[in-house]
Amino acid sequence: MDFGRLPDLRYVDFRLPPAHPDTARLLARTPPPAAPRL
Repeated sequence: MDFGRLPDLRYVDFRLPPAHPDTARLLARTPPPAAPRL
């Protein structure tokens, strides 16, 4: 597994509800998950 491609969740405030604008903004900045390499 390529852990270098995982989104950085250190700055995500998990206390915010999923519908919160800041949560949507942070999720929009995270790159899509990398396809598994076989």
